[in-house]
Amino acid sequence: MLSLGQVSENQASGSTTLVKLAGKPSSKAKFQQMSLSKGLKALNLSDTSAPAALPSPVDISKLNVSYNATIPDDSQEVHAWALSVFTSVQSSNDIQVEDSERKMLTPKLTNSEGINGSYFIRQNVDGEWKIVGIFKPLDEAVGAPNALKVGSIVASKHGIKPGTEGNREVWAWILGKALGVPPTVLLTLGSPVFVRRVKDTPQNKPGSLQQFVPDARDFHRIPQKELDEIIPKIRHSETHRIAILDLKLANTDRNKGNLLLSETDGVYTLHPIDHGCILSQKFVDAAAPYWAEFPGADTSFTPKEKEFIAAIDIEKDIEEIRKSFPSFSTEDEYTLRIATMILQEGARQDLSPLEILALYKQFADYSQPLAPRIYLKAESSSSSKEEFLGLAKLYVERAVSLVRSFSDNEPDVKKAMQNFREYYLMNEHSRDDRSITFFDHYLETGLPPVSLIN
Repeated sequence: MLSLGQVSENQASGSTTLVKLAGKPSSKAKFQQMSLSKGLKALNLSDTSAPAALPSPVDISKLNVSYNATIPDDSQEVHAWALSVFTSVQSSNDIQVEDSERKMLTPKLTNSEGINGSYFIRQNVDGEWKIVGIFKPLDEAVGAPNALKVGSIVASKHGIKPGTEGNREVWAWILGKALGVPPTVLLTLGSPVFVRRVKDTPQNKPGSLQQFVPDARDFHRIPQKELDEIIPKIRHSETHRIAILDLKLANTDRNKGNLLLSETDGVYTLHPIDHGCILSQKFVDAAAPYWAEFPGADTSFTPKEKEFIAAIDIEKDIEEIRKSFPSFSTEDEYTLRIATMILQEGARQDLSPLEILALYKQFADYSQPLAPRIYLKAESSSSSKEEFLGLAKLYVERAVSLVRSFSDNEPDVKKAMQNFREYYLMNEHSRDDRSITFFDHYLETGLPPVSLIN
């Protein structure tokens, strides 16, 4: 993996390419194996059993499917991988392909008990069947028309419009490829195994496709006794790398299942996956990432990490997203801008990831974190983009300084953040005018009740 310093150079010279190619495959074309680099090879499939029911073979010339991919990168490896996935899934529908091969090429649901449609994509790599990607149809996300499960849950998270999770997965790769997010693209695939609850749903569906991470386990699948031994061995640099990513993306869903762990010669590496819940619009959903208890979460960033954070170019980030997603909304843009401000100002004031996280935490059911207060206060007090961003920057500086004041008075960061939590809840509605909380007043004036800071 590239170092933060190396990555920032590559990021500055990278480019974004929107790929939309059309080419209908021949009905007689069989799946053609593609030579994949080491970075594209995936873990051997432990469960190679066939789907319960093999879809009836069809003549793929009648499917009217063309290769349609949004790939925000000029990497030929990523282009080759996406095209190979498209070809293999198309071959799973081909009457010319033998049943035994079609069984393995047919997308397989990753978890029948899950609430979002998510499918393993398998290929024959060097004579072995392996998982090479995870495909998530946009219309099978919770709350979307063909959601895998229908129930009381109407959205993945507050502030995440159903059906936009796939876009967010790709945004995360655009913004976080330097921090370890696996290649992620938008791709249209067709298979009879996809959910079609709504009448006349087409067989061919756009969705996010993320490259599978080999030889890694998610933390949900690791026994607690083993976790108790592993977590203390996680390097501070690994915790900081994932923290930088999640704070930059305002990620609201870094749970145990969305973080993978691999081990080589006793050295543990973290792999971030599943980013459909980043940039909750206006920060309406709070964050409680799993890494908050990892080693290094309560230590300041290193000089090299601070240099990397300071070098984040928000204008370039937004430009890169809009090259592939012209409809990137104002709310998403402003949320990204403020999240970047918080991360950069927090690092500048020498805050640890845990301290920066305090701006996103919901300390009680009735409590609103500082991040959404910053957004809403700037929004209600401004009449132009320039004014909004100027106020947001001022409010971020004040909010970070408030958190910093607790660490200045208590060297133990965890105790300092506990003091901040108590202080925050005490002052949640301390003013006579309950429609204006103390923290709204503080953001506007910069005048906290000093007597309460111990």
